[in-house]
This record gives sequence, C-alpha cells and structure tokens, in this order.
Amino acid sequence: MIIKKLLKLVAPAAPSMGLALLCTILTVTANIGLLATSALLIASAALHPPLAALAVAITGVRFFGISRAVFRYAERYIAHSATFQILASLRVWFYSCLEPLAPARLGHYKSGDLLSRLTADIDTLQYFYLRVLGPPLAALVILLAMAWWLSCFAPVLSLLLVAAFVLAGVVVPYCVRQSGKASSPALLAGRAKLKAVVVDTLEGIAELAAFRQIKRQQEQVAAIERELNHWKSKTAMVGALTESLNSLIMNSTVWGALVLTAPLVAAGRLESIYLAVLLLAIQASFEAIQPLPLAAY
Repeated sequence: MIIKKLLKLVAPAAPSMGLALLCTILTVTANIGLLATSALLIASAALHPPLAALAVAITGVRFFGISRAVFRYAERYIAHSATFQILASLRVWFYSCLEPLAPARLGHYKSGDLLSRLTADIDTLQYFYLRVLGPPLAALVILLAMAWWLSCFAPVLSLLLVAAFVLAGVVVPYCVRQSGKASSPALLAGRAKLKAVVVDTLEGIAELAAFRQIKRQQEQVAAIERELNHWKSKTAMVGALTESLNSLIMNSTVWGALVLTAPLVAAGRLESIYLAVLLLAIQASFEAIQPLPLAAY
C-alpha cells in the first residue's frame, strides 16, 4: 500500500524519471565502452600495428570518455530535479493535511517531532525515488545487454555474470535489509526524538534556567545523542560490509572470467587482444548494481 502511494506521487514526474533512467543506462554503457575500448587500444598497440588501425579505438575512447561525463551530469540533474519537485509537493500535501488538525488533535505531538516529519522524514523519501525505482531497472537492462554481448565470445561468461549480478544485486541487498531492520527505524526515531528535545529546550530555556534544570536537560540531550550515534555506527558498519562484499564479488567475477577465458585464448578460440576487453567490460558493468544495496537501507 505504501509503495503504491509513493508511486502515485511520482506519476506527474514519470517522464523526467524515465529520461533519467535512460541517462543512467547510457552512463553505465559509456563506462563499459570506455574501459573496453581502452583495453582494446592498449592491447592492439602492443602489437605495433599501423596508426590507422588504431583510429577506431582512439575515437571510441574519446567518444565514450566525453559521453560518460555528459550522461552522468544529465542523469543527476534530471533525477534530482524531479525528486525535489516531488518532495516539495509532499511537503505541501503534508501541511495541507496537518493544518485542519491544529490545535485540537495535535496536542500530544511535540513541535520538534512535527518539524522532523516535515523536513527529515520527507527528505528520506528522496532515496526511494533515486535508489529504489531507477537503479534496479537500469541494472536489469545492463545485465541483459552484457549477457548477450558476452555470449558472442563465450556463453559461460554470460552465466558467470548473471550469477554475480544475482548475488550482488539480490542476495546482498536482502542481507542488508535483514540486518538493517532494527537500525533504520531506530535511527529515524532517534533523529526525530533529538530534534523534538532540542526544540523544546530552546523554547523553554527560560523555564529551565528558572528551575535550574539546564544541566538535567543537557544530560537528556546527551543520552539521546549517544543512542543515536550507536545506531549510526551500526548503519555505517553495515554499509562498509556491503561495499566490501560487492568488491569481493566483482573481483572474484573478474578472476573467474580470466580462468574461464584463458584456456580459450590458449586454444586459439579467442583472440588474445579481446581477453583484457572482456575482463574490463565485466568489471565496468558492476557500476549498474552498486546502488542496489543502498536501496535496502
């Protein structure tokens, strides 16, 4: 139900989000092309061919290098612009629903809590639109395209890449989600609680000073902050472990591809200059699944 409501909110910005998704796919494609053509250029140049034979690879490196920067800028600009518009409409909707309830039905809410919901909680939704909607679709498109391309050289490389993408794009995010079930809600609740206490402290500073309760209030704020830092450290540990696992999967996949393709080169079934091209293309394709574990937080 919640996801359906969030998707309804993104409907007016669907064209912009679709364009941002296309730019994401083109960015990853350009990155794959950049590394692949660079490897082809270096491997071909090592054989000392005529300069004209390297013209295509040189042009490819220039094209993919420039286009990657252009597509990345366009993707970030379009996606964030559309997301900020969605968040702005969310704040207007939240306030329009909140205003008729004041003051009778808002007496048990603290002003700091309401402020946190209006700002921080809504800001958190930007990650739903930036990390949850687009990246999985982009990763799927890149996986299908790469699997087809690798099958033209060695079908076993396609199976290896599919297994690695499933492991890094599905299994690891699922594990992150399970390990972050307690920390994510506690982190949001801690931030809201800290903001509520700080706002109450600032608003009631005169009364606290009159009744000599400033030190007690400082201790309460410090205790909430320590608890918040505890959950922040747990979240950071999960993030660091996730990045380590993704790096391990990526490097293991590249080494696995090397083990599988080296006999093909030795047997003459694959030209040696394409060995580095395939390995670097596989490594570059993992850019498509890097955001997926972050979506699970």
